[in-house]
Amino acid sequence: MIPIKPILALARKEADLIGATTGEERGFCEYYAAELFKGDGLIVELGSWMGSLTRHLLYGLEQNSFVPAERKKKVIQTYDLFRWEPYMDEWVKGTQHEGKLQVGSNFCDYFSKFHGKWASYFDAITADLGNYQWDGRPIEHLVNDAAKSASIAQNISTQFLPSVILGGLVSHQDFLWATASFIQLHMFLLRDSFKMVLDVPDACMVVFEKTAEVTPAQLATLPADRKDYALDLITETFAWSRLLLPDTDPRFIDLGEACILEQAGHIEEGKRIVRDQNLLKDLKPGRYKFMTGTVRNWGYKVLD
Repeated sequence: MIPIKPILALARKEADLIGATTGEERGFCEYYAAELFKGDGLIVELGSWMGSLTRHLLYGLEQNSFVPAERKKKVIQTYDLFRWEPYMDEWVKGTQHEGKLQVGSNFCDYFSKFHGKWASYFDAITADLGNYQWDGRPIEHLVNDAAKSASIAQNISTQFLPSVILGGLVSHQDFLWATASFIQLHMFLLRDSFKMVLDVPDACMVVFEKTAEVTPAQLATLPADRKDYALDLITETFAWSRLLLPDTDPRFIDLGEACILEQAGHIEEGKRIVRDQNLLKDLKPGRYKFMTGTVRNWGYKVLD
């Protein structure tokens, strides 16, 4: 297991690093790149947006004293659609980024210049991760913050996970985010090839170590469409998640199960979980209340 104490010591949020990532997730990325990265493969980041995790990977890599300088060159490969969307204007309001990017524009060059001090360490690549095909280079750490839909998650699992080296890590930033709980389903089906090594505190990120090769037969079990999420599979997945993460507030797992049931067309079953587990009772300020509010705003009927 990865120790938590040094991660918490690095946890922080800097004003110019905008993003829906926590200080603890950023602290983990920095700790990993400084203390755990060996240089046996690439660090591949999917869904970097403005680079809140990228920057901390760069901080850590700069501190890493046992990977040769030559091996650090362009070892971080960060992928994003890099297309500026209307909602992003609100996120950067009041920051140095306000007004600098136009809706619909590609901001890959802007991203690269913003993190330019560490330009020798990374490449930023524009990619649609819903259909991008990985070239097979070995990956030592896959940081996945791009699986915002079932189709993107499917492509990431099939294209990238086979190239993660044995002993390499996969960090799912949205593992406990309710509307992305198809990630839990994928890792349940691939559980013979990965073991959980870190439940990042006060965050949705969960980190796995690869213990066995991912086979074509395993990948063939991943449902290609949300309508293929069978009720039995959903039940087994979230029973596994509860055992996997005993220290996690179970409401996060329950809400994820309710949301994936709605995605699969089983709204009444999802509503039953919300009702039976009292998922809307006594909401106090914090991550869980924020999540339920966001899910409701996104139109999920299980919270009606």
